[in-house]
Amino acid sequence: MKRKILSLVLCLVMVLALCPMASADDIIGIDKVNIETYPSSKATYNDLPTVGQQVSEFRASTITAGISVTGCSLVDDNGVTCTGTVENKNYTLYVTVVSQASNYIFTGNTKAYINNVSASISPNGDGTSATISRYIKPNIIDPVIYKNPTDENHDKSSVFSFTASASPVYTSFQWYIMSTYGEKFTPEELSAAYPGVTTSVKDMGTSGVRLNIGDPLDEMSGWLVYCTFTGYSGVPVATSKATMTIKGVTPSNATPTPIIVDLDDENSDVPEGITIVETPTPSIQIVETPSPSIEIVETPAPATVPTAEVEVTTAEDASAAAKTKDNSKLMNILKWVGIGIGVLVLIGVVVFVIPYFVQKSKDNRRRKMSGRGGRRH
Repeated sequence: MKRKILSLVLCLVMVLALCPMASADDIIGIDKVNIETYPSSKATYNDLPTVGQQVSEFRASTITAGISVTGCSLVDDNGVTCTGTVENKNYTLYVTVVSQASNYIFTGNTKAYINNVSASISPNGDGTSATISRYIKPNIIDPVIYKNPTDENHDKSSVFSFTASASPVYTSFQWYIMSTYGEKFTPEELSAAYPGVTTSVKDMGTSGVRLNIGDPLDEMSGWLVYCTFTGYSGVPVATSKATMTIKGVTPSNATPTPIIVDLDDENSDVPEGITIVETPTPSIQIVETPSPSIEIVETPAPATVPTAEVEVTTAEDASAAAKTKDNSKLMNILKWVGIGIGVLVLIGVVVFVIPYFVQKSKDNRRRKMSGRGGRRH
């Protein structure tokens, strides 16, 4: 019985030894966290928020395994959290993250990046979550045209309605009406120049903007309508031009019909928007022109111009000069050839003739000393 109990205890000890124990060695520190942000849910590229967009469309995510994003926010320099439109000013971008495993924690050595730019990270007490932050300036982009106005073809009594829209990052918009002769009007200017024509502009929010033109004149058939949207960069972006066509009317290139107002009639009505400027009557001043006086001036005789002596060279003289020059070159060459020959002769004398005589003199002295230099019998 004791043996069985002892065997059971030994087996239990072995099982406990093989089981993993929760200890400090099981805690894994997160090396780095990569965060990506997107201006909207439709954006296919990661980037910072855009001035003029709704902050609710801005989102953040992570590409680091085992980590998830729980929220993001923009806080300006005054500590105010952005809740509506992203403005043209600096913000601190905060992204909160959490670990998906209890032993996978954020530490003081964890590095953080937002869109591949180094960011600050502040782990919480147990390291299971953290806040990543980066100081940013939202992007400023020009509006993108979503909808262009389309051509309108109606009877004269109908209302011509044009609509346009752009990405919601514009600060202002402006409609324009352009005549067939190139003059451009805003809706207000058109109504002022043509009192019978009505115009109205409406901002429909996310649906775009609208321009209505009522009771146009026949001469306005063929006129063009377009809209411009201006963003924070100050550069207006224009839509394409739509044509306003009045049925049964042929487009004309004529200029506007002038409005004649009788200035002598005190009861004459001047249309609203028209200013009458009186042109002063020109005054004519007659100035007597004095008779011209004629003065006779004696012209002096022309001075004698000295004749310059010009040396004329004939073809024969040029040929003779050329021959003389050639002869001079030949003589110069012969002179140097002669000098060269003389030098060679001198060298030959030094090398061959002088040694010959020196050697002959030595031989004579040897014969005399040997007694062989006497007279033979």
